[in-house]
This record gives sequence, structure tokens and C-alpha cells, in this order.
Amino acid sequence: MQPYVEHALKDRQHGQPVHPTFLNRTQLATEEKVELAGQALGREREHGAKTELAREFGVSRPTVYAAQATAAQVRTKHFDEEASNTTWVRVNKAQIRRAVVALRVMAPNSLRPIKALLPILYPGVTMSYGTVQKIAVEAGQRAAKHNAACDLSKIEAGALDEMYSQGQPVLAGVDLDSGYLFTLELREHRGADDWADLLRTGQRQGLDLKTVVKDAAPGIAAGVRAVFPDAEQRDDCFHAHYEMGKVRRIVEARATGGRSHRKKRRKRSSPSVVGPEKENHARFLSRGFARPRAGAEMQLSCTTLFRGRCARFRRRWSLWTSNVVNCARPKMHKPRLSEPQQR
Repeated sequence: MQPYVEHALKDRQHGQPVHPTFLNRTQLATEEKVELAGQALGREREHGAKTELAREFGVSRPTVYAAQATAAQVRTKHFDEEASNTTWVRVNKAQIRRAVVALRVMAPNSLRPIKALLPILYPGVTMSYGTVQKIAVEAGQRAAKHNAACDLSKIEAGALDEMYSQGQPVLAGVDLDSGYLFTLELREHRGADDWADLLRTGQRQGLDLKTVVKDAAPGIAAGVRAVFPDAEQRDDCFHAHYEMGKVRRIVEARATGGRSHRKKRRKRSSPSVVGPEKENHARFLSRGFARPRAGAEMQLSCTTLFRGRCARFRRRWSLWTSNVVNCARPKMHKPRLSEPQQR
């Protein structure tokens, strides 16, 4: 029976669960079980000790060996300094399924990287691509059933938008108060009918939107009007910042005089260059660069140019922003004054 103990200790060293002690099947009291395990571990090198303990406690020798292995496990876990910082995890099918779903959803990873990561996370554990795919599909089906049974009556303000996966639109809706993703569905199109069908599905679960934040897509607006005609539709701030950023870059380029400086540099006459360097120098000037300067002259020129451009940029930026604000204000029709009042 000695190989049984050796295999049990090897399993413990490799993080695998040890076989049960079978002491629960005996008529021994708890104190007697503890004493049997302690004596089996303390007298592990004594010849004939296992047979003597088996006769004394009225159990079989395999039970004594199993009790010794369990006692060795407790000693290693609680009294060994090297193993005190080690956490042993029992890897079963449920643990592997949780790992596959977490790597798929939270990472997220595709199926083949998950298949390659499992032997790294759990040494000795391998899984085929079909098994990983089956676990992911079953998890998606269970998630779909759970989402279909959720109560969405407390959601009043939501943000609607679409993203693309492999060229196909994925319609999504997020609760603005909690950040809960209350709808997510892959569609062939992103038109008004698709959004209306998606919102009607949420409406059957109690969804009643009072406020909708969206972009300028006409399909979202038409779908919201068809399902929630009384909902207030607001445009998001992202696209406004994006468009203003493009205008800002144009204004900055004009304020820094980038175009005018490039035109002036192109008009400059090329210095006398002899030999094969003439072609390279002409190409250098055609790209909008001036003649290379060296030392303090280069530093002084860059500093002066930077200060001048900053001043022009501030003036032009303030002028441009004032024009934008004036254009955004509603036009007020002033009453026409009579001729004496004009004088």
C-alpha cells in the first residue's frame, strides 16, 4: 500500500486533491480519527507501524495510509514556511468553464487564444477548439435568456448608438444612470425599422425611455419616434467636439501662417549649389523647408517665429470664437427708426 501514499503526496505537490481518508465510513469518534492521523504521520518511518495502528483502531491499512496522507497535507499547508504563501486551487470542469467564459467576455479574447491560454493558466489542462466554442456558445445562450427576463421599467434615460463587428452593425443601448447595457443585438442594417424592432423588444420588458441621447443618425431618430414618440431626443457632445476639433485645426494652421510661410519659402531663390547636391537641395526647398541654420541663429529664429505665431493665433482665435458665438445667437429684428431718430 506504500505506492498509494506516494501517489497521494505527489498529487498534493502538483496541486491536485488528495484521495479521501475513508475515516468517515468508520465508527471512530472525531478524537480517535485525529489521533490515528497524527500517529500515522509521526510513525511513518517506523516498520510495522501501519499494521499495528490498523489493529489498534480496527480499520484497514489503506485507511491508515490515507489518514497519513491527509495529515501530511495539513502539516504542509499550515506549518511549512515555503507552502504558506501558496494557494491551492481545485481545478474541475466548472472552474475551467468559468475561466473560458471570463477570457471570452472580460478579456476579451477570440477562441483560439483561449485554447492556447488554458495550459498556461492550468498546467496539464488541455481543451480542443470545439469544446471552447461549445462553452462560449452555451454561455451566450444562457446570457440571452437572462437578459430577456430582466425588468427594464426603471430605465428612463438611455444612450443609443451602433458599432461595427466584421462589417455588420451592432445596435446598443446603455442606461445613463447606472451604465447598464440594456440592449445589444447584431443586425444586417441600422435603419429605422431595425432600431424600432430593437426598442419594441425592450418595451415588452418594461422599457419606457423619457430621454434619448444619440448622434445625428436618422435611423435612430426615426426608430425612437416610432416606439417612444414622447421621448426627448438630445444630440451627444462627442460629435460636436469632433467637428469643432477639425475647425480648430484649420484655424490653428491659418493662425500659425503655415500655408503662407510655405509659399514664401517656395518663392525663395535657391543658393548656388554645384554638383549632385543641387537636385537634393531643390527637393529640400520644394517640401517647404528653409535653408538649414546652425547654432544661435537657428534658436533665435525659432523663438521669434514661435512668439509671433502665438500672438497671431490668440488674436485670430478670439475673433473666430466671437464670430461663432454671434452666428449661434438668434437674430433679433430691430425696429426701423424714423429719419429724425436716425439723425
